Amino acid sequence: MLVTFVIPGLFYSEIFKESRDIGNVSSENRPLFNEMISEKMIGQKIPGILAQGEEFAKMKVRNKDELQMLANLKNMPIIQATVPEPIKGRDVFMKPICILMAYMCGMLQSQPENAVKSTEENIFTDLEVILRAVPSYLDIMIEECLKLVEDHKKRQTHKKITAGNILGIL
Repeated sequence: MLVTFVIPGLFYSEIFKESRDIGNVSSENRPLFNEMISEKMIGQKIPGILAQGEEFAKMKVRNKDELQMLANLKNMPIIQATVPEPIKGRDVFMKPICILMAYMCGMLQSQPENAVKSTEENIFTDLEVILRAVPSYLDIMIEECLKLVEDHKKRQTHKKITAGNILGIL
């Protein structure tokens, strides 16, 4: 019975387990980032691209206070400038962009003191998830840029990625 059901079952579950990438992030991020990388990509758009990772798709707005705070952040010009072009069949995730840019610009600490404590805790919990994934996402983006450079040399892609695109990530 062990040989008939258990061992094949373990083997089957290992084969169909979700594959993970660098830093234990979803391997679905590679094709996503590859599609979002373009020759027109500038450093300003990179935080917005990073914020589109699969791990952030589950980040939802939890309450009205959080929604109001994110709406205020979303309307800021510095955050608007980082929003990437949407790709087919996928919405742009604004919550991770707002949180990441607010953190990078030092705006998270300047939120009103009368904000609901649970809202701040939720934001910082989401920020922790973002900050854990971003280094892995940067590695993946650099690898995908280098792959696109090689593919362009072999005439396998129309995207002409240059050193400027790669340096923009760094």
